[in-house]
Amino acid sequence: MMNSTRHANFIHRIPRTLIVLGMIASWCASMIVAITTDPMGYDVLADPKSKPFIYYLLHGTGIISMIAGSSVAMLNGWYRKAGGGTRLAFWLLQITSIIWALLSYTFQDYLSWKALGATGPFVWLSCILVFAGMDKSVWKVLDPLVRYLSYITAALALYSIYGYHLIVMEERWLSAPVQYMVILMWFSGWTLLTSWNSRGTKLYVRFLPYIVFIITTIFTQTRSWFLMSIFLFIAFNYVSAIKYKTQKTFIKRYSASIGLSIVMILIAILFLHGPLAGAFDTFSSRSFEESRIGQYVQFFSQVQATDLILGSGPDASWEFSTGEGREEYHYFDNAYLWMAFIGGFPMMISYFVLIVFPGIKLFFSRVTGDDAAAAILVVLWGLACTGFSTYLNPSLTPHSYLICLLAGRCIGCLSESRNKVLIDRSVRFDKLRRNGRSVQRA
Repeated sequence: MMNSTRHANFIHRIPRTLIVLGMIASWCASMIVAITTDPMGYDVLADPKSKPFIYYLLHGTGIISMIAGSSVAMLNGWYRKAGGGTRLAFWLLQITSIIWALLSYTFQDYLSWKALGATGPFVWLSCILVFAGMDKSVWKVLDPLVRYLSYITAALALYSIYGYHLIVMEERWLSAPVQYMVILMWFSGWTLLTSWNSRGTKLYVRFLPYIVFIITTIFTQTRSWFLMSIFLFIAFNYVSAIKYKTQKTFIKRYSASIGLSIVMILIAILFLHGPLAGAFDTFSSRSFEESRIGQYVQFFSQVQATDLILGSGPDASWEFSTGEGREEYHYFDNAYLWMAFIGGFPMMISYFVLIVFPGIKLFFSRVTGDDAAAAILVVLWGLACTGFSTYLNPSLTPHSYLICLLAGRCIGCLSESRNKVLIDRSVRFDKLRRNGRSVQRA
């Protein structure tokens, strides 16, 4: 009996061990790219096999660990608990991506970097993480890990900004600060939103990665991500408000968070005055500048409606005209259109149902605490995927993995609520039946 218990405990520890290993490996791979970008430039690293060997080792380890850990979680029963709609969306997404991969890729493509690229089937297979995210025991180790990684990412971002002597403008997506910024949005977002119960120094420390995220949005002149920082701040106070019932406590905490943010930003500006001085001027001048309509016009002038309904495959591309000529694009600044472009409506809809919809549904169920934080971040991801935030698509990256895990947490919470309702109904039915028998006997 004891041996079987130990065996069961060992099996249940496998998912969280592999998920933690995969997250660390994936984060390290992303940091290597960002750190290498500073002296070399991202355009040098964009070509296949141009990155350091250690990157490919860590990137591959992250993919294998994440998928393996989630597969074990499925076998541990979380697949069955997910519900029919979630399972259907998951398999529709996988079948669509596999069919298009078989139609588009050659055997040599599977032996190269393509299968692991931004449009390859492994991106969609990584959505299997939702089943691992349903397991609350995974979050016991993942929660502190994400916080620690957000602190380190923030420190690296500050160092990158301090040593960056160019104003990031036309090619800002090629810069290291942008790479740190995208990861910080979600890692610092989780660190901030789960600090609803923190006090004093602990709360100040939790705010630090979020403040660095704001600084990176200003330095890189990314208006949509700056708005995201405002949404995060509103979300932080919302989570606190629904947890702290008294108005006095909420106002006190709200005022403290505003004051803390202002003080931290002023201190950062004091120490980073040189790198940020020009960025502030450029950022303010671009505040109301339109930069998206031209992309949509050119995209829809080349892409037919049938291309979005059925998809054009992972090799699909379109041409974007700039002042310097025409450039072939394999992406688009709207993740939903991008998904429809490569995989059709089945891929787009199944991804939305599997990843985004659970967060929306859980958010409107008025959950509190860390579950509310998970729901809000998934909702913000869904907003970002509309094209509200650039440089963002489902991918084999640490922040994309985190979103899949958060979506799984939302699915798990919804499953628990559904089971609780069914149990309550069963109890009430049994009670009514017993009362009916008592009346008949009387």
